[in-house]
Amino acid sequence: MKRTILLATMTCLAACKPSVISHLRTTAYIIGGKDNIRRIEDRAPVDPAAIAPAEDLIKRVAETAVLIVTPLTTGETRFCSGNIYKSANGPVVLTNRHCFAPDKEHSATSVGFDPWACEKTQIYRSFDLATAQPAIRTTCEKGSLRVNPKLDLAVFKLADGGIENGLELRTTDLTPGDRLRALIVHFPDIESQRIRMDITKFPGAPATAPRMAVTFEDCNTAGYFKPEAYSVDPSLPYAIRHTCDMIKGSSGSTLVDASTGESLGINWGGIKYGDSPTSEAYNVATRAGLVTSFLAMPESDLESLLLALTEKPPEGLVGNGEADATTERSGKSRHLSVAGCARISKHDDNNYQITMDAGWLLLGAFIVLCAGRRREPCLAKKRQGQHH
Repeated sequence: MKRTILLATMTCLAACKPSVISHLRTTAYIIGGKDNIRRIEDRAPVDPAAIAPAEDLIKRVAETAVLIVTPLTTGETRFCSGNIYKSANGPVVLTNRHCFAPDKEHSATSVGFDPWACEKTQIYRSFDLATAQPAIRTTCEKGSLRVNPKLDLAVFKLADGGIENGLELRTTDLTPGDRLRALIVHFPDIESQRIRMDITKFPGAPATAPRMAVTFEDCNTAGYFKPEAYSVDPSLPYAIRHTCDMIKGSSGSTLVDASTGESLGINWGGIKYGDSPTSEAYNVATRAGLVTSFLAMPESDLESLLLALTEKPPEGLVGNGEADATTERSGKSRHLSVAGCARISKHDDNNYQITMDAGWLLLGAFIVLCAGRRREPCLAKKRQGQHH
């Protein structure tokens, strides 16, 4: 009987184990309670004087911005942001790996990409800043897509060649104490603000698509993560924090230095500190130095570099000089304090938490009960034999 109970318990726990932790997600955040995402064609800031010095830079970054539309084998059409970059082998587009993956959000534990990625991806560029309408549709050059899950990076070439005056990556990483003014030109997917696509000009285009937008106000770098936070997400050793507002659709956009126009990194999501509604949150980008490594290094050398950075983080790329805080993915703890199985449940605030899954516990109890009942006739016969 003891062996049966032990076996049933192990069966229940083994069945539950894969769903714990691996499905936790991150999300992008509106930070500070005020939405600073402005539509590119009518970007009236709270403080008009604040945006004036960056007007020319915003236009230049907008020239490199692309809307990435990928139909997946799951039946979903995914919208993402990206930018055209200069490279030794000609113009390329940098964005996120998860823009081409079956998993909807940043997930450093996933690998590969959807079979239709690149093959059926449409890229729209050369947007009119007055109407937000694209002038050119092109595609991903076949066989050019390359990804890295840990960095959540993807790079590919455009079938039409793109433009030569793309963005450039910053050559040196920031220090933990740096607080640089930044900006993002991206395509946040706000359904009520989508533009209607010109189907006659682009046959097969989605009926509506995200508008180009800019985040400039209250947009600053905010240092790095501390090593004690690395266990929350495998990408954190390679990330830089910032306060620039983003939402779904902003994935893959570039965090741009508002003074120099250089790329500080590629945005992939956000992290919240603690689990209360007022907890501190930061959005996150893969830092420029590792984007450069991703573009230049063979995959095996890059993996060795990432492993070394995780095991022994350089002092100049750790922390931010501020008080310690408990970092939790999507604002909820990923540790279980009670025995049994767990699942991820979604809440209205788009955060996730781990809860007990009563269904699995009931299944385990049912197995034990059935095993016990099957055992009863044998025990009864044994007792009868003892009486004779």
